[in-house]
Amino acid sequence: MVDVIFKTAPEVKAEDTSIPEPYESPKDSLSHHYEEEPVEFNRVGQTVLDSLGISDDIKSMPTEDQSNLAEVGQYMTNIIKSRGLEPVGSSYHKVLNDLKFEMGLENDSEPSVVLDRIGGVVKAWRDLSFIPDPKEKRAFFMKLARQPDSKSMHRLVLEKMEDFKIWR
Repeated sequence: MVDVIFKTAPEVKAEDTSIPEPYESPKDSLSHHYEEEPVEFNRVGQTVLDSLGISDDIKSMPTEDQSNLAEVGQYMTNIIKSRGLEPVGSSYHKVLNDLKFEMGLENDSEPSVVLDRIGGVVKAWRDLSFIPDPKEKRAFFMKLARQPDSKSMHRLVLEKMEDFKIWR
C-alpha cells in the first residue's frame, strides 16, 4: 500500500478589494500647477512668465525683455495652434520646454537668457524673408539658434543681408 501524507492547506489571506489610486501622468501633474482654462490674448505674456517661473509683473521688466516676451508669446501661440493643442498654461509650458531643448538651453537657464535667445531667433527669423531657398533659410536659422545672444544673431542677419546685397 502507498503511504500518503496530507498536508494542511496554507491560509488564504483576504483579498484586498480596495480600489488603487489612479496613476498620475505627467500631464495630470502639470494641470495642478497651470491654469487649464484657455489663455486669453492679453494673458499670453504672463503665462509665458509663469512657465519660466517668474512672478514679476510684465510692466516692471526692462523694455528689451518686454519686447522679447511679446515675440516669444506670439511664437508659442502659433506653435500651439499649429500642433492642435489647447491654448492652456500646460501647453505653453510644454512648448517652452521643447523650444529650450531645441535651442540647447538647460531647463534651469536664466529666464532672461531664455527670453533673449528665443525672442532673438524669432525676430531674426522674420528678417530672413530675403532668403528664397528654404534649405538655406533652415540652415541659417539653425546657425542663429546656436548663437549666445540676440546681438550676435542680429549681427549674423545683417552680414547675411550684406551677402545678398539687400541695400544696393
